[in-house]
Amino acid sequence: MAKYRELYNGEMFDDLPKTILTFSTTNCGRFAYMLGQRTYIELVNHRDLMMVTEWTIFEYDIRSGKSNTFALDVGGLDVLEIVDFYMLNECRSGVLILYDAQQRVIIQHLLNFDRATKATSCAFTRNTRFNGVASIRVGLGASHLGVIVVTGHLPEQEGFALVGMLMAADPSKSDRFPTVILDNEIGAMESKLKAIDEDLYVWPKSIPMVTKKGIYFPVCERFGEKLFFKNDLLSSIEFQGKTLVPNVLETTALQVMAMEDWDWLHSIDHANMLVQKDNCTWLSFIQPQPMNHLTTLLQYVSDFGCVTLLRYVGGFTLWFSRFDAGYSALLFTRFYIWLVGPQIFPDFSPPPSFEAYVLDLKSLKWAQVDYETDRKQLKNDAQVLIDVNAKGHATIFEHHMRNRMLRFGYFSNPFRPQSLHDLALAEVEKIKPELRHNVEEMNRFGLGYLDRPL
Repeated sequence: MAKYRELYNGEMFDDLPKTILTFSTTNCGRFAYMLGQRTYIELVNHRDLMMVTEWTIFEYDIRSGKSNTFALDVGGLDVLEIVDFYMLNECRSGVLILYDAQQRVIIQHLLNFDRATKATSCAFTRNTRFNGVASIRVGLGASHLGVIVVTGHLPEQEGFALVGMLMAADPSKSDRFPTVILDNEIGAMESKLKAIDEDLYVWPKSIPMVTKKGIYFPVCERFGEKLFFKNDLLSSIEFQGKTLVPNVLETTALQVMAMEDWDWLHSIDHANMLVQKDNCTWLSFIQPQPMNHLTTLLQYVSDFGCVTLLRYVGGFTLWFSRFDAGYSALLFTRFYIWLVGPQIFPDFSPPPSFEAYVLDLKSLKWAQVDYETDRKQLKNDAQVLIDVNAKGHATIFEHHMRNRMLRFGYFSNPFRPQSLHDLALAEVEKIKPELRHNVEEMNRFGLGYLDRPL
């Protein structure tokens, strides 16, 4: 069973990016990285104020609770698609992946982190031709082994087929890990799925999972016009020597695991994140909850009332603006915002639930993870981001923009017994929470808090 340990719960950091595009951790799980945009006001010429927006990488040390912000000086971030970012060496270098849709090129920037100047410098850039133009995804499950998998879809006029390639995680080591095109193997893998059932598909926009034994893709099934997650099948391209063999695998039946709360009809539209490292995959959903008879009636009445109010009263105030210079329209707008809020129509739907599951790629077994989140904030603007380290332990990051709250947590791998170090660390934090980020005191207890991975 996965054990949860809360690492931080408090106010948002001032230098945290306002818009977070990527979330990743180091292989040991100690450092978390968020790439995004930060906005601040700067004084120019000693008299003018200017709104400045810059791209930054925010680093958070989970152990000590300290943070750093590194300036990101890479061209094309505003016009190219930012695909992903991941660390190679612990806190020393990372790789930023961009995609140029016009040239159909995957761009890998090898970034070195300068802790003295709090900036990054591009040490190496590699451009790789890639035929996919839509839903570009990167599988980082074997990045610590030296390779990643990039997948995407061809244009509609070319069939919208899924294509992919295996390439070096470190762009400067492409001679050691040459690029392998996977288009034929992916096509054969999809054909095997269709042979089982015509309604089976490789999950579009999903992250490919990579291990030493192969590449794995989640499967979905069509019901009507929607695609739903198929949890008992897994399509794969297995490594058998130098040969790539497409296959379809069966995961452990969920009934055997007594997971009564699993709703197998999880729409892929409600998927939150899929992350994987080595043999451990974490999959999360933000699942909408059904409305009962009362909330359905309230929603219908409120929608009808708002439409009537906007059409007749709002329309009249707009027409009357020619006589009072828009004063009545302004009063109506303020009244409507006070009555309904920032949205056009009130929302009486219940807040969604957060559901997380773990797949062990070695035994092909599923496990469910219980994580309590603020469902009201989840309905508004909260982000729940997850990444997993090389041992299968996950770091979960909950971000509430409206009330400026942050929450960091840590889940152990449910398929891996906890080490004595982890058990002792959790017990010390339970007895004395104030020691959570006190590295010196933790070292004094002999826990190796600074040197041991999470």
